[in-house]
Amino acid sequence: MDKAILILSAFFCLSAIFNPIFVEAKIHQNDEYGFQIEYPDNWAIDDRYRIFEEMPGVDSGGAILVSVSDGINWWNHFVSVTMIRNDTTAINYENQEFLDKLSSDLKLACNELSFDFGGILCKNHSVEAKKIIEIDGKKAYQIKESWTEFYQDGTNSSKISILTNIVEGDDVWQIDAITSAENYTQISPTLNEIIDSFKFIEVKQSDLHEPNVPDWVRHTAGWWAEGSVSDLDFANGIEFLISEDIIHIAETVPSSTTEGNHKIPSWVKNNAGWWSQGLISDDDFLKGILFMVENEIIKV
Repeated sequence: MDKAILILSAFFCLSAIFNPIFVEAKIHQNDEYGFQIEYPDNWAIDDRYRIFEEMPGVDSGGAILVSVSDGINWWNHFVSVTMIRNDTTAINYENQEFLDKLSSDLKLACNELSFDFGGILCKNHSVEAKKIIEIDGKKAYQIKESWTEFYQDGTNSSKISILTNIVEGDDVWQIDAITSAENYTQISPTLNEIIDSFKFIEVKQSDLHEPNVPDWVRHTAGWWAEGSVSDLDFANGIEFLISEDIIHIAETVPSSTTEGNHKIPSWVKNNAGWWSQGLISDDDFLKGILFMVENEIIKV
């Protein structure tokens, strides 16, 4: 009897290792955008907003709001939540046509990747399953896809994604759960639990006073993102925000008004462009500028 108990105990321990359905979970809640998602307590979270370039089916772009990943093997499996504004697929298609159009766009996105654009090659793309489900009482389109990534060092990796799109008007909430193909059977229960935990919550109004950013600063940021105005013109706008105490800078931060110091990294232009279009809030944009100023990424 004791031996049988020992064997059963060992079996359940191994099952827990190879089928990591999480029992204890952490909750990430975003009051500004109004959603929450659960993830295993031993996973890591990245809630810094990241803006991505336009992709097939997307006209105005969007932002990755949060991603969670295995703290040890983050490159093997992670889940991200993205808000896509004015998604043309959501505007023009629904039901089976939506699934078919999304499948086509995913294949196109894979084919367009290169070492110069994206840093990898994507081959052998396949849509393995597609269905309409329900997430938190809302219709959701879910696609399981696979592909192989080829890297510049000659190595490659096969990937599987469970991509879930929840349509709200013209916008799409996208939950992308990606894992290596070799780990899919092991990790898919956990990925599905994370996806199923997604919930919409009431957006809370902040008690803080909204920053009063003049329209001309927003316009300048948009023109700078398009390359129509210089780095110096954009930096002058940032200097105005600091001088008016719209951005609060510690006194210890060095300051310079010489034109030679207004060399702003080109990747900052993405944030400026999306902010000028209203894709990210004034507060989020100002926090990003504050971080870059205080860390001397940009100098004003």
